[in-house]
Amino acid sequence: MIQRDERDAAVLRIRGAISGDPSRVEARLVVMPGGTGKQTAWVELPLPRVFGGGALNGRVPVFAGGWYALEVRAWKGSALLAQARVEKIGVGEILVIAGQSNAANSGSTRLRPAEDRVSTWNRRGWSWAGDPQPLATGREGSPWPRLGDLLVRRLQVPVGIVSVAVGGSPIHEWLYWATWRKHGECYVKFREALRAPLRSGAGSRGPRAVLWHQGETDVEIGTSTEVYARKLAKVIAQSRRDAGFDIPWLIAGASYIGRGSPENEAAIRAGQRAVCDGKLTFEGAVTDELRVGYRSDAVHFNEKGLKEHARLWFEAIINTVLKESTASHLVSVKLD
Repeated sequence: MIQRDERDAAVLRIRGAISGDPSRVEARLVVMPGGTGKQTAWVELPLPRVFGGGALNGRVPVFAGGWYALEVRAWKGSALLAQARVEKIGVGEILVIAGQSNAANSGSTRLRPAEDRVSTWNRRGWSWAGDPQPLATGREGSPWPRLGDLLVRRLQVPVGIVSVAVGGSPIHEWLYWATWRKHGECYVKFREALRAPLRSGAGSRGPRAVLWHQGETDVEIGTSTEVYARKLAKVIAQSRRDAGFDIPWLIAGASYIGRGSPENEAAIRAGQRAVCDGKLTFEGAVTDELRVGYRSDAVHFNEKGLKEHARLWFEAIINTVLKESTASHLVSVKLD
């Protein structure tokens, strides 16, 4: 997966190995059957510096989001020496998800994307995004496969999910500390997620946005509005330093825990709203109203709740960080 830029363009970084002594190596991207995108021209790659083969490194500009296969071929004069093909390369949207159990794998039903173009990051690379999400805690369901389907069908480009949510985590565990082995354990995995798309060897920028769903534990422990907002603002600021750019954030309206006091819930919701500036930090899915009929217990979602959770995130994303990208798009979305 590669994050496209605002012009619907990206750069694919190619790494590999080649043997022999070719005089020319070239690569291109072609559209996968049934996919979208724009085929690129053949691009010549730098030859290995060591006679007899070596490391292959190069870049192929991509001028449209889509679902591609990479083709590479090596020549000796006019003779074709070798060729290779790597399929299912996505140029589209990458989302990093952080927070606690309702952002992790704690739903009562595992969801599976209907679309092949919904992927998840598992530290070794990208794979199809069926639940459970590999880097989040829990072993059951999440809203993210459903969200991926909704976005793919609306945008007609692939979607990558990087979920690092930790069940039961309070806001202070997401703070960055120099002595993180004692505090802020969650942030280490979060920081890795912000950089994972670049470390995978593909892409020229970071993810599209962070989706944050957290607050229920802070309702239980009675965190005040001021403390919650201050700590969340610190997490946001540190994430932008570590990402290397002002990555947008969407903050869920999440405080309902079934056993929390209305006063504590109101305090956390006020803290969540306080960090939203409408420019780089936006209101995300508001899930507090998903109660009777949407929960498998006092906290976590059933299948109906997971799907509605995904729909709320879809609406929030389309109306904020992807508003301009989708303003003239004609594809409608309808899922059962």
